[in-house]
Amino acid sequence: MRPEKVDILTGWQEIADELNTTVRKAQRWEKQFGLPVDRKGRSGRLITTSRAALQAWVDGGNQKTSGGR
Repeated sequence: MRPEKVDILTGWQEIADELNTTVRKAQRWEKQFGLPVDRKGRSGRLITTSRAALQAWVDGGNQKTSGGR
């Protein structure tokens, strides 16, 4: 059996992999274009988001730059 994809992504690497980009570019997209992430913990260093939120963001035309890594 194939394991199902988990809907929640944790950390910049998982988010970047889902978007087929680099960690640095995903972080830039958060700051410049409002990439939807939730910051948790006291320092806000734990980053999470859902696949659905990322897909809605991409479908909404919020990804201003194209291309992968």
